[in-house]
Amino acid sequence: MSGLLSKIGAAITAYPESWDDYVGVGRWMIYKKLLVMIGILLPILLIVAIVILIHILQPEIEPEPEPPGIPVFHYFDDLLKLHTGEAVILDRRDRVIYRGRVENGLRSGWGRSLSPPDEILIYQGEFRFDQYSGQGSHYDQTGVLLYRGGFDKGVYNGTGVQYHNEEKRYEGSFADGLPHGEGVEYDGERNIRYTGSFARGNREGIGMETDPEGFPVYEGGFRLGKYDGQGRLYTSGGGRLVFEGTFLLGRPAREGKIFNLQGQLLYEGSVFDGKVDCVNLLGRSLDEWLERVSESPVTYFADGYAGLIYCDLGIAAIVQYDRSLNYADPQTDDDHSGHDNADPVPAPDGSLLIRSMLLEGDRYHEQIPVSGIETQWDEISGFEWFMASRLAAIQNPTAMNRVNAITISRGDNLYEVIGLPEKVPFDGHGIYKNRIFYMWNDDLSKGGVQSVIHLRKAQFGG
Repeated sequence: MSGLLSKIGAAITAYPESWDDYVGVGRWMIYKKLLVMIGILLPILLIVAIVILIHILQPEIEPEPEPPGIPVFHYFDDLLKLHTGEAVILDRRDRVIYRGRVENGLRSGWGRSLSPPDEILIYQGEFRFDQYSGQGSHYDQTGVLLYRGGFDKGVYNGTGVQYHNEEKRYEGSFADGLPHGEGVEYDGERNIRYTGSFARGNREGIGMETDPEGFPVYEGGFRLGKYDGQGRLYTSGGGRLVFEGTFLLGRPAREGKIFNLQGQLLYEGSVFDGKVDCVNLLGRSLDEWLERVSESPVTYFADGYAGLIYCDLGIAAIVQYDRSLNYADPQTDDDHSGHDNADPVPAPDGSLLIRSMLLEGDRYHEQIPVSGIETQWDEISGFEWFMASRLAAIQNPTAMNRVNAITISRGDNLYEVIGLPEKVPFDGHGIYKNRIFYMWNDDLSKGGVQSVIHLRKAQFGG
């Protein structure tokens, strides 16, 4: 290395041997090696000048010296117990853990609790009897803000703001370190905001959830952080009311009103998980059913059956009656249509009992019990088969069964279906429980959930 430097030095300091070692610049002749030296030294000098300038403009910040007159103690010093006033407290390894006021050795007044060795701020605010008490700010071990507000005996108390990832998570009243009383909670995952009452850290009492645009999601009672009591449930992103009634452990239950997406009332009565409690309605009279349902049905008649399909609710009610009491004798084929002309069909008697119902399985599958006596049905009536195909077609048109039937219009939403088979094979599953038969056919399955559920009220058994 030294030999190389010697050769470079000799080359630079060597005398010129001819005019070829010069370059002409105007009237001047400049030694070429001098230009090379300037080209090398100029960038170096420029860098040195920049470093000096930066050092002058931004001088190194020296650590702030301890204010004169403020004593320094180890936390276990007996002398600390006799001191009142400003103090600096060290741990056993001489690292600062507190700066602020003490009274008889206990942190009291305004001060800062620090995490060694880098004196990361853990708490800043008021102390009393060596505990956080009054107004202050609490940070984690990395110095990220967790809470700002009132303290009592070392825990959050009074009003304050709780943070998560430097964003507000809760703002309102605290008691014993938990949200308690009135406040606003922000759910960062769902962007849902809750305004209302809290108890022991849970939503409790009356409150409201809103989406990021301010539309209501739910308003009403809460218990243990879940919807409970009287409340209203809305569609997401639009704030349209879809259910109003009682809630239990987060789910609509018992009694309520069901609305469609246009806000029209469809049903009022017993509910199960926010939908019509069809099991509760089996065995009731048609009049009782019609008192609860506001949606206009599509009605079919055939061979002593009457069926009412409710497309928005996704259900159908079937009654059976004595055909001779409700039908006039068929007339002759005087219009040459090829079909017998029956007199207008009257509505079924309101005293008739609903013995069977059909449910759209995608919405009502949770009403099938998890246990019961397994049963097997070999056949169902042709009318049930026809109604099930119409119900399945509401959301799945490909499930419509092709039946050889003639449908004659009898006015708005009133039809007579002729030529249905008396019985058809039923290849499905069944459970019997509490005098109710639950049946579903895998042939009408979609998305792994049964498409149509058959409910029958048994006239026997316990």
